Amino acid sequence: MHPPVKPNLVVIGAMKASTTLLYEMLGRHPQVWFPAEKEPHYFTHPDYGTAPALRQYLELFALRPEGMAVVGDASTGYSKLPHLGSTPARIRETLGQPKMIYILRDPVQRTVSNFRHVFARGAYRPGYRISDAVVEDPIIVDASLYERQLAAYEAQFGPGSVLVLIADELHRHPARTLREVERYLGIEPFDGWDQPIGSANSEAAFRETLRLRGLVGTSAFVRRAGRIAPRWMRSAVQRLAPPPPIPTPVTPADEDIIFQLVADDLRRLQRRLGERIDCWPSVRRLG
Repeated sequence: MHPPVKPNLVVIGAMKASTTLLYEMLGRHPQVWFPAEKEPHYFTHPDYGTAPALRQYLELFALRPEGMAVVGDASTGYSKLPHLGSTPARIRETLGQPKMIYILRDPVQRTVSNFRHVFARGAYRPGYRISDAVVEDPIIVDASLYERQLAAYEAQFGPGSVLVLIADELHRHPARTLREVERYLGIEPFDGWDQPIGSANSEAAFRETLRLRGLVGTSAFVRRAGRIAPRWMRSAVQRLAPPPPIPTPVTPADEDIIFQLVADDLRRLQRRLGERIDCWPSVRRLG
């Protein structure tokens, strides 16, 4: 019997920072394979470490085609420390020393997008404001403390163990960004990076997926179907299903509250990444 296949690449986040786009683009490469279930979240699951949970996790990778140099797990929950468990230590215990990629977005914009995402899923009561959420549900801000997340992973895996990408760079220069990923992963150059890019996991697409789930459930198959269903099918779902709730507006004062919460971490990140993040409005606010 062959030993089970384990992923040797982990995309750890950040949530609402184009991880789905990165996942779908990397899936074009003939040497890279991800399971259809984009976010297994094994290393943040309450059943982590139990034999049934590990078996179910490894079964996701059993279908990978032969000859794949890179087998990946892309789960945004892995960069929500200190919540959801000691994720870096769990990854080290189970996978050894995998390659890791962390894609980042302006932290205030990411927090606002995270709030809207969670609100649309029905997790917040009507009228709930982001100024309430950052106090009562601090995970949405902590997931924007990128330097904190990186420090925790480097404490476990060593300096430079995580490849940091910037979402703005992926959108503006996809081929250049993916060439960097190829070098990091040690795989052959691919000629398909300049093909048109869809708006993967856009807010509109997410809301359409929620409608589909409301009608037919929340299985892994449905989550995948929500991303790949043709436009006519999603339009039909829109007509049949009630819309997900609309989040309360986010004001400039709300954004200022978020900025104050992320500013110290952002300064430390700026010392690490330099001009790469100068395009972020939050960095320009630092002065």
